Amino acid sequence: MTRTLLAAFSASILLLTGCSFLDISATDDDKLKQTSYSDLAESPVKVGKPAPTFTLPDSDGTAVSLADVNSEQPVLLLFYRGDWCPFCMSQLDSIKGVLPQLKKQGVQVIAISPDQQAAAKNTRRQFGQGFIFLSDVDSKVISEFGIARDDQLPHPAVYLIKQGGEVAWFYASEDYKKRPTGEQLIDIVKSRL
Repeated sequence: MTRTLLAAFSASILLLTGCSFLDISATDDDKLKQTSYSDLAESPVKVGKPAPTFTLPDSDGTAVSLADVNSEQPVLLLFYRGDWCPFCMSQLDSIKGVLPQLKKQGVQVIAISPDQQAAAKNTRRQFGQGFIFLSDVDSKVISEFGIARDDQLPHPAVYLIKQGGEVAWFYASEDYKKRPTGEQLIDIVKSRL
């Protein structure tokens, strides 16, 4: 019920303001130059170590394994709060603008939220086929990565995982308004892979 109300509220704000998205604030470049950045209490995910593996349903209900995708190419793994979150949608829109550059670098974008499969399907329709949208309805993967808030929504987080599973870089923050933009992520990919 709460997510439905948030979605309705967000939609009304967007309609009233005439904006399709709220602008996210780009993350400070100094934070992105670090090997990793997190202002969360503790992260079980470490640079240079294997990323936690998982299998989740995609927007069509097909099981997608991080290990399978990652065995063929690097992955940019993005956690977002849901299709009701205008800051999340703004970040996805920013990344959509650099998908051709990510593809040129051989990187696959996987986006995970606690949304139901139908919401993930709508998000995929909105942003296209360059993303793989996965549903973590019970927030198990979100918790395994150590980014779950008290309400089981994820803190904004992005992980760059080298082909084969080693974490090359990550960003996780309590500030849901500040997130790496697509342009910032391209710079990270080019410098870390």
